[in-house]
Amino acid sequence: MRIYQVLVFILILASCSKDDDVVIKKEIFFPLSVGNEWKYDIFNVNAEQNLSEHTFSVAKDTSISKDNKEYNFFVVESYRSSNQENNWNIFWGHDDDGNLLQYGARVNATSIFDMSIQYKKNVNVGDIWNYNHLIYNEEDGLRAEANEIECVQLDTIIETSAGEFTCIKYYDKFKRYEEDDEKRFFYVDPKVGLIKFTLIYNGEIESEMSLKEYSIE
Repeated sequence: MRIYQVLVFILILASCSKDDDVVIKKEIFFPLSVGNEWKYDIFNVNAEQNLSEHTFSVAKDTSISKDNKEYNFFVVESYRSSNQENNWNIFWGHDDDGNLLQYGARVNATSIFDMSIQYKKNVNVGDIWNYNHLIYNEEDGLRAEANEIECVQLDTIIETSAGEFTCIKYYDKFKRYEEDDEKRFFYVDPKVGLIKFTLIYNGEIESEMSLKEYSIE
């Protein structure tokens, strides 16, 4: 359950830094178009083979009116091959600065509209911003908890079965998990999207999600 909540968000990482002082500025950041799809293998260090496959697929673009404002975003389906229950629809888009904006999500019959920046486009190492982490369970439904994201490294080279990527490394500073000595790192290639996610428990890698194939416009 612990790993599934994080894999969803993000919306989900062997690296080396080239230059931690360079601000990455790309024309395209985390591309969102209907039909875009990313598939990942999920590995557990205690297992001899991958546990399952996780898929993010941009299903449609839509809009919602709230507080006399119109918001446009994409509905991204998020699901695991080993778990057909509690599949997520994540609402993602971009703000005026090109950052990846989380608008909310829907799980089963429960939905929430809660906007915050998930990944910043133009960042420096050490930049920290507020991000509302979305959590779901059958008892409480879908809710948001205050969280912070930090940029910890730029131009990080990540290799997966899908290729070699230059990524920004983000640290999910979710205090509730850190109390259990868990740390979560997300690696995003601005031109491709999420490349890798690493869960560290008690100072050691417990599990990883690694991009295996993708199709984007």
